[in-house]
Amino acid sequence: MDIDIAVIIGGKTGTMYEVTVLSGLSKDFYVLENSGGITKKTIKNFTKEGHKNNSKIIFIKNPEELNKYI
Repeated sequence: MDIDIAVIIGGKTGTMYEVTVLSGLSKDFYVLENSGGITKKTIKNFTKEGHKNNSKIIFIKNPEELNKYI
């Protein structure tokens, strides 16, 4: 999978699948916190329990904050 940047905004089951694929492929990605769905708690729980540090998950509080990373 050839990806330059991935940003997770909201989402449910399909988005969580994409998160696990990104992690499994060692792709870093950004999560817009509290944007709904799995961004509230699920991804943070994944980083604590299921994430094997294959990729870096960066949590951002607002879309403007993303500018300093890209």
